[in-house]
Amino acid sequence: PFPLTWVFQNREVALIYFPMKALIYFPMNRSTIILAAVAVVVIMNIVSFALMGHDKRCARQGKWRVPEKTLFLVTACFGGLGGVLGMKVFHHKTQHWYFKVFFPALLVVQIALLAVGVYMLMR
Repeated sequence: PFPLTWVFQNREVALIYFPMKALIYFPMNRSTIILAAVAVVVIMNIVSFALMGHDKRCARQGKWRVPEKTLFLVTACFGGLGGVLGMKVFHHKTQHWYFKVFFPALLVVQIALLAVGVYMLMR
């Protein structure tokens, strides 16, 4: 649906597009879905945590920063725990009200979505 040149030029879109595209090519049974979900959650949390640390280091050194929309997108794509932990560990973005409100809110929504997903798979 997206022109690939546009996907490659927008790294935020690529973070979502390519994992979704990969899901089409793999057969999906219950264990594969669970493994894929766990992998996505773990990877996105690691990426979210690492981006918060990288952005904090860049802020201290006066270098190029990670855009806030990228931090929000990665956190919204099941990186909520990594984003919240990154805020706490690195003391980064803790003065911005929208980070203080929406990162924990995204985490709660993600936990609820994962709980619904587990329920749907186990019934």
